[in-house]
Amino acid sequence: MSTTTVVTGLFHLGRDALDAPFRREESHYVQHFTRLLALPHPLCVYTEPRYESLVWAHRDPADTRVIVVDPGLFSTFPGFERIESIRTDPAWRGQAGWLDRSPQAALPGYVPMVMSKLPWLAEQAEENPFASDCLVWLDAGIGHTVDLRLLVDDQVLNRLPALADRFVALAYPYPGAGEIHGFARDGMRAFCDGAHVARVTRGGFFGGRPEHVLEVNARYAEILAATLDAGFLGTEESLLTILCHRHPRLFRVYPIAADGLVAPFFARLRDPSTPVALGQGVDALDDLELWLLSFNAPAQLATLLGSLASADPAFLECGRRVLIDNSTDASTRAAYDALCARFELECIREGNLGITGARVRAAQELERSGGRAMLWFEDDMLICGRERAGALCRNGLPRHVPDLLRRVVEIATREGIDLLKLSFTEFFGAHDRQWAWYGLSAERRRAHFAAAAELTEDEVPPPTTISRIGVHDGLAYAVGDVHYSNWPHLLTRRGSARLFADTGPNPSEHTSMAAAFELARRGELASAVLLASPVEHARHVAYDAAERRES
Repeated sequence: MSTTTVVTGLFHLGRDALDAPFRREESHYVQHFTRLLALPHPLCVYTEPRYESLVWAHRDPADTRVIVVDPGLFSTFPGFERIESIRTDPAWRGQAGWLDRSPQAALPGYVPMVMSKLPWLAEQAEENPFASDCLVWLDAGIGHTVDLRLLVDDQVLNRLPALADRFVALAYPYPGAGEIHGFARDGMRAFCDGAHVARVTRGGFFGGRPEHVLEVNARYAEILAATLDAGFLGTEESLLTILCHRHPRLFRVYPIAADGLVAPFFARLRDPSTPVALGQGVDALDDLELWLLSFNAPAQLATLLGSLASADPAFLECGRRVLIDNSTDASTRAAYDALCARFELECIREGNLGITGARVRAAQELERSGGRAMLWFEDDMLICGRERAGALCRNGLPRHVPDLLRRVVEIATREGIDLLKLSFTEFFGAHDRQWAWYGLSAERRRAHFAAAAELTEDEVPPPTTISRIGVHDGLAYAVGDVHYSNWPHLLTRRGSARLFADTGPNPSEHTSMAAAFELARRGELASAVLLASPVEHARHVAYDAAERRES
């Protein structure tokens, strides 16, 4: 069986002297730490002398190592003087109303201690005293939010080596705010090579194989010194987040919800049937591009953005977000610019490219940027929020899908899907029928649909060929010759390059449909559709239809 060594630490830093919500009694930590000592894994504990006897009261030296650290030594932590200078600076404390009452501001030993987690983990990875496949850091108080029966009885950490092809970490959405744990967002963006930080890496659990831990830690001290020299201070989560962005190929980051709780991740590990590819997390979101198309109606775009923010904010956390403004009405520009500033959208204005022309332009830009995949939305394609929970589309499928983007990304990753349509039911039809039939020549219809080759344009097209039905995390999907359309979809860079390689600069939607169908039949475009209909076609702001361009 694969083995995992757990590294943890317990120190009394004075949180019992803080005001709510940061106050924690010493007994709170001791209680959860005592429960952690029951873990059926080798354990390395960094702690002060007062807690050493507690460890040995519950552990056997055969699978336990205690490293006694005098809390006074935190004052010798590299960069301690700079940390003190920043944390006592009124300007740093004034970034947020809560910051001056936080542990990182109020307790001298807090930042050095949390910043020591990764170096301590690396110290044990270097020696690997119990010859384990993986070593992970677990906070001593992790039992406050995680039912330790998951870790003790179910031994889920022994599944970790199967996930640990890189350094494993968890990340949660962190929208808004001008700082991240005290680290100014402008500084985060600068240290993350200009990328907007949409998710923050959790500090309560991380690790991996010894060589991966050492590789990440080798870059840690440099980032710590550089950020302090630049006057920025946060916590270990700030530094781990920077490392994830600067060295994404070193990390396997799994997404967790906005509450930051790690328990659901452990719960999913408990089930042996849970696929190893739980999702790429930051890898996926930061490499995912959101493309929006709008025309002469900034209020309609605002409706779409509000829909995404309400139904699933993760859409607005994609590493790159771009608006193609096809508008011909110059008076709309200021309103569009305001929306771009508010939602941090790039804006492309190259005249009225038409709908499919804009779609090709987005494909060209995805190829240039090297993004992993793109999401495509026209401004009247909204996402159904919680208010539609329990509602069904006309084909009997759910309208609301919680945590939609995470599940879409995970399905595409798990299945190797190039094109994943986000809605089974569309305005003019649904995916039970092969609408690409209308874009095929008579010859190609006869080749693919002998029985339906003579259908007229007014008749219902032939059925879609579905090769398999899958279910991931409660969301069903169908894999097969799923037709392409400009309705919201995820399309990988590989799929995009193949689909738009030979369509010309302004293909019709039917031309793209036919091209996607031919690629799918040749096995060159893996396609799927959700067995759900979370997309609502809703145009609230009209424009002059005479000015609309399809291609």
